[in-house]
Amino acid sequence: MKEASQISELMKQVDSYVQNCPENTMEYKAFPHKWSKKEILGHLVDSAIHNLQRFVEIQFSPSVYSVHPYRQNEWVSVNDYQHTNTQSLLQL
Repeated sequence: MKEASQISELMKQVDSYVQNCPENTMEYKAFPHKWSKKEILGHLVDSAIHNLQRFVEIQFSPSVYSVHPYRQNEWVSVNDYQHTNTQSLLQL
C-alpha cells in the first residue's frame, strides 16, 4: 500500500501545482511544435482513455490482441486542449 500512498501524494502535489500555476505558464509553448503544459495534461487524459479501452478489450479478445494506434498529436490538436479551461482539464 506504500506505492498507492505515494501515488496519492504525488497526485495532490500535481493538483496543487496546476491549481496555482498562472494560465500563461500553462499555455506557454517553447516551440510551435511542442506541447504546452495544458496540452500535456490533455494528452494524459486521452492516453488514460485509450489505455482503459485496451485493458478491457484485451480481456475479451478471442485471439491475439491487436493494438490500435493512438495518434496523440492529432488527438491533442482536435481536442484543442491549448484553449481548454485548466480546471476542466483537472476535472477530467
